[in-house]
Amino acid sequence: MPMWSGVRDTGFTVDVHARFELDPQLLPALPANLTGGARADLAYIEMKGNLLTDLRGRIEVHDLMQHQGAGTPLGSYSLSFPGARGGGELVGELQDLGGPLALAGTVRMTPEPGFLLDGKVATRASVTADLARQLQILGPPDAQGRRSFSIANTF
Repeated sequence: MPMWSGVRDTGFTVDVHARFELDPQLLPALPANLTGGARADLAYIEMKGNLLTDLRGRIEVHDLMQHQGAGTPLGSYSLSFPGARGGGELVGELQDLGGPLALAGTVRMTPEPGFLLDGKVATRASVTADLARQLQILGPPDAQGRRSFSIANTF
């Protein structure tokens, strides 16, 4: 997060309301074949060095599209952070806002710095055959039709 690199061992109240298009040139970790729009509404941010230690707010991505061949719609999603929990653990709630995938999970910020995303995903009637096939890599669904997944990354 280069724009916060000057912030050291401090928390600050912000009133950030931003809308932007997803662009791999601005967000290098973003796959080059992914497009969509994003919105951020943030009220509080706390950094210790390069480590995000507290966050209150919501980030949404809308109309995600994976561009391979004709393109695959992925839906819209929300990530909400209510603030650090007791003991300093920062956990956000991830959920879908509609689209071909029913998704729910948590994002835990880790001290490396990085994150651990754990969740469950299921298909809806509007899912494309290609996207349904891609989800099979996660293994067989549970009795409710959901597949578990976990993603870890460091910055």
